[in-house]
Amino acid sequence: MFKVIREFEPSIIDKLRPNFVGDGSYSPDVMAEEFKLSMSAYPKDFLVLVAYDDDNISGHLIAFKADNRNYVVFDQVHNSIVGLEGIATANVAFKMMIEWAKSLGCDEIRMETERHSVAEKCLRFWGFEEKGVSLRLDLSNDNLR
Repeated sequence: MFKVIREFEPSIIDKLRPNFVGDGSYSPDVMAEEFKLSMSAYPKDFLVLVAYDDDNISGHLIAFKADNRNYVVFDQVHNSIVGLEGIATANVAFKMMIEWAKSLGCDEIRMETERHSVAEKCLRFWGFEEKGVSLRLDLSNDNLR
């Protein structure tokens, strides 16, 4: 039987860290330290949902209210539950995130992901739409103009 619980104890982050998706130098270790500090300093503005299969962690969702903005950043998600139970568990967590964001007075949820990825397909399934374009310049490239 799966259940989704909001966790408030920052030490849970260490258990979730192996499934974090890094972004260059923003590694899972750096994320974990930032998440723990944010959970401690701003517990109302930081959401950690953990899916459990009995006592075993089977997924997580991490989001936080952006500073001085009226939106929530959906930062990390992992789900190892397969099939219909996985979809149902994700649905529960996603609805919990929406209610939490609304309770903060936010009017949107944002997440950045790679184009044409599984994550993008899932986000579109949940109703996410493209907003703007995020571009990057790789400074390690010797072919800069």
